[in-house]
Amino acid sequence: MPRIFNGNSLRLPKIAGNLKLTAGQINGLASKSPWTKNFRHMLPVDIKHLRMTAQMSQILTPKVVLTRNRIKYWNIVPGDQIRLRGDRNNTLHTVEAINRWTNRVHLTPTEGSMEDAQEGRNRGPHVHYSKCQLYIGDFAFPPTSESADPVTRRVFARRLGTSHPRWDPRVKHFVWKRAAVAVEPALPRFRKQRIDIPWPRAPKPPVVPAEPWDTPREEVSRVTWRPPPFAKDRAGVIPKVIPETTFLSIMLSGGQLDVQHPIEIYLEKELSNPHGFAKRHERWLTYQEYKKTLLAEYIERETKHLEGRTMAAARADAVFMCRERLEQERKEKVGLKQTFHKLQLERKSRRKNRKQEKIRERLANLVLPEAPNQVLPRPEVTV
Repeated sequence: MPRIFNGNSLRLPKIAGNLKLTAGQINGLASKSPWTKNFRHMLPVDIKHLRMTAQMSQILTPKVVLTRNRIKYWNIVPGDQIRLRGDRNNTLHTVEAINRWTNRVHLTPTEGSMEDAQEGRNRGPHVHYSKCQLYIGDFAFPPTSESADPVTRRVFARRLGTSHPRWDPRVKHFVWKRAAVAVEPALPRFRKQRIDIPWPRAPKPPVVPAEPWDTPREEVSRVTWRPPPFAKDRAGVIPKVIPETTFLSIMLSGGQLDVQHPIEIYLEKELSNPHGFAKRHERWLTYQEYKKTLLAEYIERETKHLEGRTMAAARADAVFMCRERLEQERKEKVGLKQTFHKLQLERKSRRKNRKQEKIRERLANLVLPEAPNQVLPRPEVTV
């Protein structure tokens, strides 16, 4: 079973038997990413399950390559320009996607490509990896006997060489360099030299024009708050912060507030999540401190008035009374929640009944205008 690279260590995938992938999943595994991030495409596939799903879906069974014949490191990736072997016209094709499970290269759709009737778009042809030759560039060749000027011809890689692949934790994928060891047609200047082939660059996303509902750039860059000026000297005066109640009264009354005060600290309660771990842990610690304080109060009160009891008996009575007090508080809290829930149900029931009453009232007051499509029911004749 092949290994999967996980960060800086190698590990075996925890799977039982072959992967049970459907035909639709295999066809949808064509990737438009040029980077090799893992070796999941080297895992074995259950061919029987694949054929069964293809027969049930009434589609052709994808030709999944055997594990030993799959390409581990791909040197032809989306964005490259290639030509097909045997093409005398040297027609350039752009790689749109690659399928690492079938060793197929999907090319960019052209005018002559077949249309997908279901999705309404063009699908480019897909060829085997071995039929592709990377395009290196246009080079000038010496003049021939037919013309005295240099001839510019397209050069393609006939054989590729690579450096040792390594894992780059910064970009989180394998990196290596690729170069053309042998080219076609041969270049006299680069004989016995490697020609480096750069990797394709990802296209920049288009800039979406601003819409009327978007926030203008001027509003985003406008400064709405400035921090208070602090004295550089340690002995300087520290600006005073007004209390929260004063701040709220000024804001509610429509008064003016000095912008030099750091008013952002008053948003802490609104912006903090009360259901987060920190808040819940803080409430739990407060409740634990409350239980300790309550137990200490009961112990102190019972030990002062023994009334013929021993210290151990008084302490046991204090623990019992403290537990009864906490249980009573818990029941009151649950009762309040149930009462609130009951009030919500009653309010919901009243709203529902009022809505039904309004519907019945509208139906009772409904008057249909006279029209050809209105027919009065005939009275039943009883004999």
